[in-house]
Formats: sequence, C-alpha cells, structure tokens
Amino acid sequence: MAVMEYKGGFLNASAKYAENEDEFVRDIDRKFGGQKGGGIEQLVRKISAVFADRSVNRRPLTGLDMSGVKIVIPVLVVQDSFVGSEITASYLGDVFETLRRKQILDPSITCTSPLVIDISDVEILKPFLVKGKFSLTECLMERARMGGVGLLSFRDFFRQYLHDKNVGWVSDDETMARFEQIMDRISRRFFKKPLEAA
Repeated sequence: MAVMEYKGGFLNASAKYAENEDEFVRDIDRKFGGQKGGGIEQLVRKISAVFADRSVNRRPLTGLDMSGVKIVIPVLVVQDSFVGSEITASYLGDVFETLRRKQILDPSITCTSPLVIDISDVEILKPFLVKGKFSLTECLMERARMGGVGLLSFRDFFRQYLHDKNVGWVSDDETMARFEQIMDRISRRFFKKPLEAA
C-alpha cells in the first residue's frame, strides 16, 4: 500500500539560497519534515494510526480491505522541486526513520523508506499510467526496493525504470491539448488572432 501525503508551498528563498544550514533545516522541518504538520510528520502519524501494533488502537479505513497489506510505501508529493532533490529527500528519509522508530507498528508490516516526489514527476508518470504501461504500485515498489542507493532522484530512477522495462516515451496529449487551449485564449486576447501552429 502506498500512503501519500501532499504538501504545497515552497521553501523560503532565504532558506534555499542564504547558505545558512540552520535556516534551511528549520524551514524544511517546519513545512516538510518532522515538526507538527510537516509532511514527514504527517506520514508517520497517519501510518502509525492505520497500522498500530494493537488492533484497538488502529484507525479503520472504510471500504478498504487491508488484510493483505504487508508492505507500506510512504510517499511525500511536494510542489517545490527543490524539496524533491536527492540531498533533501535523503534528509527527509532520515527524519522519517527517526520518527517511525518512536512508534509501535504492527510487526507483520514492513515500512519502506519514504519516497519524495515533486509534482512534475507525478505529471510525467500520468500518461504512462493512463495508457497502462505499468502500475503505479509496481513503479513505487521498484524505487522503494532501491532505498537510498546513490541518492538517486525519482526522475533519474524513472528514466532507468523505463529503459529496464523497455517502455518507450509516452507523450501527455491531454495536458498538451489543454496547454494549447490556454495559449490560444491568450493569443486571441492579446494579439486578436488564434494561436498559430508551430
């Protein structure tokens, strides 16, 4: 089972570019890390509620049979691509492990290291999933099996995954059609003519 948490927002510019490590760690922990309401903290809290060691402490998920779940893949989907970078994702993985060790989970469940994926990675995945080239669970499991090997970004992993599965590139026709509609509206409004095909 993939357990996903979605976090919008961005790191402060001063945290990204001021070369102040303390400020960077503070901002990432507040929004995406281990502080209350941070993405990783929310993942650990929700996984702990659903997969608590004692059944009386578990939060049931209505309409979902979880009796066959043996592996949990935590996934943090972020808007800020900087947060999905190799170094930041590795740091967030360490924060996850620290918080998870403080919880008592069902011993029959294996919880992988978290995957940190930025929204552009999700957009790249979409046309492959729509066309049935592979399953999302299969793809996430393959990445989770690798752990932190080489601090591989999800995008780099996905490129290799497509190669290994011998899956050719799939364009996102739906998104391109919407983009062209938007550009056509802009062209009509500002230039008083329809968008011309390139």
